[in-house]
Amino acid sequence: MTGVSTMTDPDWVPRSCTLPRAEQPLRMAEWDGLFAERLRKVSRPGPLLLRLELGGDTGLEGRVRDLADQESGCCSFFTFTVTVTSGDTSDDTSDVTSDVTSDVTSDVTSDVTSGAGVLWLDIAVDATHAPVLRALAARAGAAAEGALR
Repeated sequence: MTGVSTMTDPDWVPRSCTLPRAEQPLRMAEWDGLFAERLRKVSRPGPLLLRLELGGDTGLEGRVRDLADQESGCCSFFTFTVTVTSGDTSDDTSDVTSDVTSDVTSDVTSDVTSGAGVLWLDIAVDATHAPVLRALAARAGAAAEGALR
């Protein structure tokens, strides 16, 4: 993996991913669409953690949980955590957090489902998969800027 330019094909996907190679471009397109439509901010709180802030709208939480669940099914090295807030994240104490890998279908009711909130998606990996996380962070940033459309 040499940089963002290598992420236009599935070659950056690690061998440990069990998604059939023919389906990988479709999955990447799903992530790219989410990033391009809803991504507000990308941050790296640590070398093994990527935090994505997504703008809320009806159906966003379900969409993110479904995509994270699919990804967990083929790339078990990812740990996804969804945090839903009701708007201003600077002093909101009403967060609802759940680990996607253990609770994808939770009955969380929030302002994100009604269109007024913010959804944080934390993606963590082990040290072996740090390059994959770096590539995903770069891809998210590029998609949000329209570079992959």
